Amino acid sequence: MVAVFDYPGDSFALYVNGSLADSTGGLGRLHSHGGDIGIGAMRVSTRFDNGGGGGGDNNFFAGVIDEVATYNTALSSGDVASHYTLGGPDVDYAATVAADGAGVHWRLGDASGTTAVDALGGNDAAYVGSPSLGVASVITDPDSAVGFDGVDDIVEITDSSDVNIGGPYDERSIELWFNADDVTNRGVLYEQGATVRGFNMYVMNGRLYAGAWNVTDNGHPSQPWASPVFVSAPISTGTVYHAVLVFDRVDDSLQLYLNGSLAASATGVGRIASHGGDAAIGGMNDSARFHDGGKAGGNNWHFEGVIDEVALYPAALSAATVSGHYTAGLL
Repeated sequence: MVAVFDYPGDSFALYVNGSLADSTGGLGRLHSHGGDIGIGAMRVSTRFDNGGGGGGDNNFFAGVIDEVATYNTALSSGDVASHYTLGGPDVDYAATVAADGAGVHWRLGDASGTTAVDALGGNDAAYVGSPSLGVASVITDPDSAVGFDGVDDIVEITDSSDVNIGGPYDERSIELWFNADDVTNRGVLYEQGATVRGFNMYVMNGRLYAGAWNVTDNGHPSQPWASPVFVSAPISTGTVYHAVLVFDRVDDSLQLYLNGSLAASATGVGRIASHGGDAAIGGMNDSARFHDGGKAGGNNWHFEGVIDEVALYPAALSAATVSGHYTAGLL
């Protein structure tokens, strides 16, 4: 249970189990107020929904209370959701991803073989170039991850209505975890589509980039954008990152979240129609667009480091959901 008083925002909100349960406005500034403080009972006087309650220590609570904290600020909905997740039992990360509506989830926990299993079924991918399977996960989970050598390792993903040839797309989210050994050279974490329309996430020159583009109609029911849209944030080697690209045409927004918080956003997006050309994890599987222009052809721009828990969603994840996933990955 969290009560959040926000005078500048004219809001008094009640959260239950991480979610907003009720709120109201009509507030003013709250000044100093003595009269003692109590946990588990009323001390002196107070007020209730049905009026004032006066006098002494009474109205005792029967039950268990734990972890009482006060803050000199208004906690955000993301803060509240994260605290709830942290205080709960051990989290099944895969179950969290599925419950929040993922359409595809490559856990990259395969111990051997050449198949990257889709935990949600229907979109298994292929390991190419002998990436290192079974390396330690970058999240707190018994499942493993995959190491990429930056030379020829890649996970090739075939065209699928769950990935790239459905749509047209008004909302999409792409989520993954990574730890890079090289952030100077261009290394693709994830990409789908080609130079006409698509999405990607990649590292280059000490930054993580996330992009989306739709540059021509080509007979599809979508209007071309003025230009490709990219957002970025600084990163470094040897650091675990939770990265989420959120595409939302309705709100005209492309957002990049890093470790549970919004790192960058941009406008200028529109609808994205079907875009074949395959997709890939750990390298480019076809042509693509980057912040410094289009790049044609083939299997290149390989990532060096570890990638884990790649998930695709047919919706724009909320800030609270992204924050909750980051927290869930640390439990």
